[in-house]
Formats: sequence, C-alpha cells, structure tokens
Amino acid sequence: MLGETIAGVASRQKRLTVFNYDGSERVRRRLDRFFSFHNVEVEYGHTDPDKPRNFVVLYDDDGVIATSTVDELREHVRLGDRLPVAKRDYPTDAGFPAVLSKLDDTLFTVAGEDRPLLLRIARDIEELAVRTGDGVLRAGFQRLSRLDDDPETRGVYERAAERGVEVHAYGLPDAYPDVPGVSIHGADSDEIARTWFVVYDGGGRRTRMAALVAEEREDGYYGFWTLKPYLVESVDGYLAATYAPDRRRSEGGPDPSQ
Repeated sequence: MLGETIAGVASRQKRLTVFNYDGSERVRRRLDRFFSFHNVEVEYGHTDPDKPRNFVVLYDDDGVIATSTVDELREHVRLGDRLPVAKRDYPTDAGFPAVLSKLDDTLFTVAGEDRPLLLRIARDIEELAVRTGDGVLRAGFQRLSRLDDDPETRGVYERAAERGVEVHAYGLPDAYPDVPGVSIHGADSDEIARTWFVVYDGGGRRTRMAALVAEEREDGYYGFWTLKPYLVESVDGYLAATYAPDRRRSEGGPDPSQ
C-alpha cells in the first residue's frame, strides 16, 4: 500500500506558469529547481504588457489552483544545500504564499549520498510532534537496529514519548531496541524493509499533520512528503491496521539479534 501511495502522488503532477518575468537569471534558476523537486512542470509566458509583472499561476488538470507573485515565493523558498523546501510558520502560516500552500505533496528522488538531506525533513516532522506534545508519531527505520545505531534519533523519539506523544517504531526485527515509551513493531515484511517513513497525526490538529514516505530503490530513495490531512490519515491508518506491536521482547522472548 505504501508503494501505491507514492505512485498515486507521482501521478498528480501540477503545472506552474510565470507570466511576464523580468527578474534575474539567478532567481529564475532558484525557482525552477525548487518546483522541479515538487513534481511541478514550470513554464514562462507573456501577456498584455500592461498586465502585472512576475505573476505566478499554479494549475492542475481541473484548472487554476492558486496564484502568487515571484516576490512572495522568493521570500519563502529555501534551497538549503541541494534539497529545496519552503519555510513555513507553524501553526498559522501567516502570509504563506497561496501557491506554496498547495505544494504539500512534495515528490523527490534522492541518491544514496544525499540521504542526510531527507533526514532534515524527517527531523522537522519529529520535532513538530515534540513541540505539539500529543498525538501519534510513527516511524519506519527499515531495520530496527538503526535505532541502536543512531543516538541522536533515539533521543528525539525518547523526548517525543516524554512529552506525551504516542510513539511507534517499525522495522525488520534484526534487533529490539529498548527506547523508553516507544512501541516496537518488528515486522518481517518486504514493504517495511524497503520503506522509510515518518508520519505524525497532529494530535487532532489538522494544521500540524505531516508525513514523509520514501521507498529505497537501486538509485536511492523515491517518495514524497505531505501536509495533506487526508493523505496523512490514510498512511497512518494503514500502518495502525497492518502492523501490530511485536510483544516478544516484552514477554520475555528471545532477542532475534542475539
């Protein structure tokens, strides 16, 4: 199901037209790169010379979704090192451009050496859960041993649990990490083995719901992150219904990593 969800996001490509652009080539390249990472096809067009300059229109198959100006976009677009993201002001997003608010299905392909860039997105979602202090946070590590291998990540999930977040960790049962307050889901599943995810249900606050879902392929990770409540709810509900907590360790069973 997780792979099908990624495919569904990939199929919904949007288009963006920048009308009467007269800005610098540097800003143009910055916007082009940003939107290419968001599964958006960018084109440039011209209208009546008396019409506004640097006007941006976002479309999908049903028509116009949102409009903004290049100046509005430029203030919120951050390229980082190589992975473009938009700066948001949770939870209000006051002044956030309408075009960017509609880009909450963010498709990406990241090569193996760039994996740390995706960690930034995952960490943003984790820290959102910590700051909120309730709700459910689900994270798939592909292998549970990764929780033992990464003290910083363990610390984030411990803090989330201490703050009152219900935390669940998923992965192949090659180890059973003892993380206080975290429910461990050891699953011998191809889907779990190849998929990395962080899903936060917002604690009942739709403006704080977020998810990252990425499938490992030969050329790196392919997937999306989203702020759309219906999509977050779909992934969260699927994980809750499909993978129950593995109680072997808590019941005194053997640690399969030994």
